[in-house]
Amino acid sequence: MSLDKQRQEIRDLEEKLAQKRRALETSEQNCPHEWSEPKYDPIIREAMTIPGDPPGIGGIDHRGPFHVPSSRVERWTRTCGRCGKVESTTAVDQRITKTPKFGN
Repeated sequence: MSLDKQRQEIRDLEEKLAQKRRALETSEQNCPHEWSEPKYDPIIREAMTIPGDPPGIGGIDHRGPFHVPSSRVERWTRTCGRCGKVESTTAVDQRITKTPKFGN
């Protein structure tokens, strides 16, 4: 197969993919979603140490070991029972409840 035919085939497939994505987006927009209960689904990044350059390697830009701390991003996910669309969010409404506390 010639390079021109391969390039044309790639363009055709990219256009077909774009059409499928538009059709999916339209179907999701027209769906009367039935959302599941939100599920707590945090993004957890483990701590790690980047080893840096071995001794004797590098000059003035020599890099030593570097520690990257762990992190946790609070996230919730829900799924539509009809179309299967999945939505995730990290936004929350914080509510503080004050309750009077009396002595003995």
